[in-house]
Amino acid sequence: MRSIDLSKPLNRLARSLTSVSVRTRIVVLALVPVVGFLANGMTYVSGKRDVDGAFRSVGNSHALADASRDFKIAVDGMRITVKDFTASPHGALVDIFEQSQGEANRSLDTIEASVSNMSGDDIKALRAELGVLKKNFEALVAEQRTLGFSDIEGLRGGLVEAGYKIERAVNENLSWVAQADANKLMMTLLNMRHHEAEYRLAPAEVTRQQFLAGYRQFNEIYANIDGRPEMKAKLEDDVKLYVDTFTRWIEASDRAYPLRALIDIDSQNMLPGRMPSYSQQTTRRAVRRKCLPPRKATHATASLRSGSPWSLSVSALAG
Repeated sequence: MRSIDLSKPLNRLARSLTSVSVRTRIVVLALVPVVGFLANGMTYVSGKRDVDGAFRSVGNSHALADASRDFKIAVDGMRITVKDFTASPHGALVDIFEQSQGEANRSLDTIEASVSNMSGDDIKALRAELGVLKKNFEALVAEQRTLGFSDIEGLRGGLVEAGYKIERAVNENLSWVAQADANKLMMTLLNMRHHEAEYRLAPAEVTRQQFLAGYRQFNEIYANIDGRPEMKAKLEDDVKLYVDTFTRWIEASDRAYPLRALIDIDSQNMLPGRMPSYSQQTTRRAVRRKCLPPRKATHATASLRSGSPWSLSVSALAG
């Protein structure tokens, strides 16, 4: 292996240095620390910028995680509030729903600020979904006000009052009717009240049919009782009012049911990592188009709809 002769390059470097004046050498030596200091300063500034960026990235990650968690909690809160409202309507639950929606919107604000590369359309879509939830809940609240928040309000109160009225009429104002016939009328009306209460607790077609059968039986018994038309008209009108009120209750309940289903499905689909199942997508489209199986119409002085719930395959309702 040949050795490299470095003597010549070194000799040339030595001659070059000796040709430089002493002053120039002093200046060069003085500048070396300055250049080193500048290099160190640039390295420090660059490193500090990188560290600050890393801290900001970590801070944004924490803010994004917190906002995502808060968004999920808020949407879950809206969904639970609707379930509570369905079970026991109350004005305070309306306020809780609005608070949860406000928290969800604020969480979206934080997410939008933390993720610069997130499409604005995604945020708009989520805000639009929140708006749909609010609109459906407002419609549900309106229907529930029609139904009544308690047994002394709305159609619920009307059913209670109409039922009491016909019971009092049978007990107090049918002195001209034979006792046996009065007892038959009372039993028929009590059976109607029982089926009405059972239907409101758990809507079912068989219960509705039993209610209608009781109404037909009442009309048959009352038609066979002798009496002047003006004497019979009062009770007939009271019973008709009772049946008409129940008809309106069924109609309002039918309008409220799909709203609850839509809110439940939409709120679940908004949660991170949740994708709508095929059955949920099918159900949602059917509810939107109002193409779910209709309740069979019959007539009991006024048109009564079927009491069986629509066949919605929404497993989330049970969860």
